[in-house]
Amino acid sequence: MLDISDATAHAFSRRQHLAFPDDRMEYILRIEAGWLARYTRLASGQRQITAIYLPGDYCEPHWIIDPTSTEWIVALTPVKATAVSLESVMLDAGTYPEHTRRILADLIRVLARQSSMVVALGRKSGVERLSAVILELYDRVVAMAPDGEVEAMPLTQGDLADIVGITPIHVNRILKELRGRQVLEVHRGAVTVTDPETLRFITVNGYFPPHDAI
Repeated sequence: MLDISDATAHAFSRRQHLAFPDDRMEYILRIEAGWLARYTRLASGQRQITAIYLPGDYCEPHWIIDPTSTEWIVALTPVKATAVSLESVMLDAGTYPEHTRRILADLIRVLARQSSMVVALGRKSGVERLSAVILELYDRVVAMAPDGEVEAMPLTQGDLADIVGITPIHVNRILKELRGRQVLEVHRGAVTVTDPETLRFITVNGYFPPHDAI
């Protein structure tokens, strides 16, 4: 566990780990800028990303219940985050209940996203999985954009493969088709959604729409 103080903004570099399995956590991080990922490491050495945290999120809100890290937490980009002491959250729960409510609300959102991901991984094709993940992240980015301007999402093909559980080669093929249909653009380590409605159609229906359906 990193040794960081309470209620102070801290900067973390890309690929820096913020927590490891079995770390006993004394704080929750509220992300101010940048993207974090939670992942597990398989016996084969492969990585499975199990959660993405964006600005405004509390990283691992369930630590308010059990402050033991069970997976790795890594910065996908440079990150700025504020450490909130778990002790202070519990002590102030009666005085400042809104702080605790925000963390618990984040926990509910995390559980809902995990449920959707289980469905996607278990019952959807590769193109549906990838479309669902990109759309979900796009919708979250839009929701937090004050002016509606959405920047490129800092995800590499390797990151996307580790989220949806398919090979980077398969991801590349799907992205190439989505790019060819002008649904998104791919630049070095980043994805930009250009046609969210078509992406939503694919996610819901499992196939590309007829030319005039959107």
